[in-house]
Amino acid sequence: MLVTVIGIGKVGLAYATFLAEKGHAVTGIDLNEQYVKSLQDGTFECPEPGVQEHIGRVTYKTKDDTQAEICVVLVDTPTCYAGYDHANLERVLQDVVKKGHERIIVSCTTQPGFMKKWPNVYYSPLFIQLGNIVNHQKTTKNILVGGQPDAKISEFFRINHGEDAKVHYMAPTAAEVAKLALNCMITTKISFANMISEALWRSGYDHETDNVLDFVGSDPRIGDKCLKAGWGYGGPCFPRDNRALCTFLREWGAADYIPIATHETNERHAVVMAMKNVDPSEFLDLNYKPDCPVVCTEESHKVKTLQIKKFLDNK
Repeated sequence: MLVTVIGIGKVGLAYATFLAEKGHAVTGIDLNEQYVKSLQDGTFECPEPGVQEHIGRVTYKTKDDTQAEICVVLVDTPTCYAGYDHANLERVLQDVVKKGHERIIVSCTTQPGFMKKWPNVYYSPLFIQLGNIVNHQKTTKNILVGGQPDAKISEFFRINHGEDAKVHYMAPTAAEVAKLALNCMITTKISFANMISEALWRSGYDHETDNVLDFVGSDPRIGDKCLKAGWGYGGPCFPRDNRALCTFLREWGAADYIPIATHETNERHAVVMAMKNVDPSEFLDLNYKPDCPVVCTEESHKVKTLQIKKFLDNK
């Protein structure tokens, strides 16, 4: 298919090369002329695994002059008091809709209710893992789509993720909530595991932490994914999605106790880690998650722990 990706930052570029590898004719659009030139002449080096070897498969431009079968919008939606700031996205959508692309998909995260303003635009947020974006897309089998079922949209995702991929269609607002809800459930498991770990540490049974969590995770109703003691969650997605879900819940008068408790437990865990005798070598890498080949310290628990540790040492 002819595919245009609007916004080729670290996530958009990785997704564009993934789509090109799947056989689509992909054009990547970005306003930064110097950045686009470096992609065109091959001087740009991307640290994200699986991207560099496929950069040459994508056509790069600073202006959207294509007529794509699928137009994917992946611009930044920064955090704001109300959840997500859609100013950049709205400007792009106004232009993109006028271009007359056959089908438009917003793949950046939005605050529930935003997509109702764009009835003919689909919402399919990317679930990404920095340092593993391309491989994660290759193994993804569950696709979330806000919008009416559409044969071409389904074909697009099955080309990308296989004939056995499940495309979950629902109303755009429901899809916006689903994206936040899934990440909130994952963060809840992380905070729960660290809560149990803290209790066992304080009671003298720290050495039994893995045994306890392995037993809990062995129940198929729960599962062992993300149910491990360690650093708290951070990065560009989990904390923001958790807070955005709280905003949505409050907006409609629903209880937000669970995401609030998840967030507060996660913040408290940085204090607990500062109180423990953490191996100093852990702080040589301040990334928000271990063994990540891409540098990202956004809301990193190692950074928070180090700051708290310095405060406690100087107290």
